[in-house]
Amino acid sequence: MKKSRFLQIAGLLLTIVGGAFFVAAQNGDCADRDYECRIRYNRELIRNNPNDEEAYYNLGLALQKNQQYAEAVEAYTQYVAFNIKNKEYLSDGYRNRGNCKVQLGQLDAAIDDFNKSIRLYQNAGAYFGRGRAFMGQKNYDSCIADFTRSIDLEPENVEANYNRAVCYYRSRQYEQAIEDLDRYISVGNASDEYLADGYEERGLSYFYLGRTAPAIDDFTRAIELVPYRASGYKYRAMAYRKIGKTSAAEADEKKAAELDGQ
Repeated sequence: MKKSRFLQIAGLLLTIVGGAFFVAAQNGDCADRDYECRIRYNRELIRNNPNDEEAYYNLGLALQKNQQYAEAVEAYTQYVAFNIKNKEYLSDGYRNRGNCKVQLGQLDAAIDDFNKSIRLYQNAGAYFGRGRAFMGQKNYDSCIADFTRSIDLEPENVEANYNRAVCYYRSRQYEQAIEDLDRYISVGNASDEYLADGYEERGLSYFYLGRTAPAIDDFTRAIELVPYRASGYKYRAMAYRKIGKTSAAEADEKKAAELDGQ
């Protein structure tokens, strides 16, 4: 694919499985997305009470949302060091620390954290996160297995279908990729950019199966959703050239070059 969705998915995972503390805690008078305020607030709580495990967890979440991943790892490390009796809460800490380590490229360490999270409490988010780490290692059999388990536990999260489709595509299992992308696209609750990703990925799967007509349809739909992105034009040009539509291919290539130059 043309870009990584890791940063965006980190935010999605926090929304879906952020844990009980972040939802319940007031975090002072901070607005929902004022992460700098939440960071300051929880650091003040920790200064006043270094044994406030909830503050460490919430600090980690705020730092993670603010894309300060190394500092978030430190906060989560402090959190999991407490004698936390609730296995689900402890599992949350390891899972979120694993997601931060994925962002930092520490894939082996991330997998270790996801393993700990899963052993403590079976949860879709940890399987999803470990699947992303395996994808980063190009271990596609393992990432397919983990995204499958994530889907089993949380079937409404079609982002797992998208990611499993990417693993299928990269391992040249195009029919399986199309099945997952059919579901992802049919739900239709993603942003235009994410939905365009789905159409482009499915179009590429059709293309490599020799099914040029549906591939062109999907690339066209992606262009309609995000006309400012070059990738859809590049892919459609590739398909047009395959069927001998040289003029149409050249027009798309010209448009892609213009967008790349902006």
